[in-house]
Amino acid sequence: MTIFSAYNDTKNKLREAGIEPYVFEAKQIIRFVTKYSNAQILEKYMEPLDPIKELFLKSVVAGRVKRIPLQYLLGEWSFFGYDFFVGKGVLCPRPDTETLVEVALDLVGNAPAKIADLCAGSGCVGISVAKEKPITLVTAVEKYDAAYDFLTRNIEKNGAENVIAVKADIETYETNEKFDLILSNPPYISREEMSTIDEETKNEPETALFGGEDGLDFYKIILDKWLPRLNEGGSLAVEVGAGMAERVKELFIAAGLKNVKTREDINEIERVVYGTL
Repeated sequence: MTIFSAYNDTKNKLREAGIEPYVFEAKQIIRFVTKYSNAQILEKYMEPLDPIKELFLKSVVAGRVKRIPLQYLLGEWSFFGYDFFVGKGVLCPRPDTETLVEVALDLVGNAPAKIADLCAGSGCVGISVAKEKPITLVTAVEKYDAAYDFLTRNIEKNGAENVIAVKADIETYETNEKFDLILSNPPYISREEMSTIDEETKNEPETALFGGEDGLDFYKIILDKWLPRLNEGGSLAVEVGAGMAERVKELFIAAGLKNVKTREDINEIERVVYGTL
């Protein structure tokens, strides 16, 4: 089996399984298996695939056909130009969430800042901000064991020395620290929506998805418990689900935040709500 035939076979199997972005995923799989760049793949496309790599390829495709998230099967994923370990027990990094990082970078500017990343999961948000802004200090708070393990490994993987991991529940964690910016991509799927999520998402931890009856529980916790920890003039920015922006904006305004705005993601969905104290 050559690299070219492996790519075509992978693409066809994913398409037959009804996986919509089959071309994109086939390219990602071949890149990961061969450890070649796109340019190298084009150059070496008639090169035979090593038997061990062929076996790995088959196992990845078999898992993907069963709707196991591709991120879990590969064991790592790129987010905002950085690579992160991912796997069972942690939310998969998504392009939509890069919008939260973009907002955070704009809010921080070039000034030193203390930042809290709540419900940090893999750490992709906080670590990306920390790498882009080395003069910041990020406190990444994560409650669950599996996710916390990925968080600490990703801090080390990315050499993010300005990120501190804290294993705690954001609702009960006590600290006297004050922050210039608080970020969160919290669980925000409502009970009704939980029954309609796709097969891939069902493999991700419910604790990282379910946000209460109306999906707003964690926004209320953040505003109640963490807004007092925000410095005067500091900002709060959160990711929200599709169609949730207006409700979260209302919560922000009621809590006393000013200049409350939203930003759209790559699909033109209002994905981030942010405001200033």
